[in-house]
Amino acid sequence: TPHEGSIRYRIESDQGYLVAKQSTEGSYEIQDYSIYDYEQRGRGYGKELLRAALQHARAVGAVAVTASEIVSRESVDAIASVFGEQSLTIEKLGDYAPKNSDVNCQSPTEASMIYEIPKDG
Repeated sequence: TPHEGSIRYRIESDQGYLVAKQSTEGSYEIQDYSIYDYEQRGRGYGKELLRAALQHARAVGAVAVTASEIVSRESVDAIASVFGEQSLTIEKLGDYAPKNSDVNCQSPTEASMIYEIPKDG
């Protein structure tokens, strides 16, 4: 099966959630994350979830954190802030999402991320 040997995690806060999958090879893939209330965007809640995911990835012994389908400019900004710009590969940097939307469908972003967790923590 496609998920054989992997463990799924869900990190939740009052403001949103993050879903990740850890493979037996040690990668920790962020598959989805979202803030529940569009009005709460831009207040750092996404970064908090990403930091919690990095802390969790370290705690479970992951060697890298990845994200393969980054589709919003807001996510690119948050990921760059938490994991560093060097972790991102940006194919297309779209516009920010309009109010009351997760993604800008007229100008989407296409990016991915690989962050190798330093061995010293």
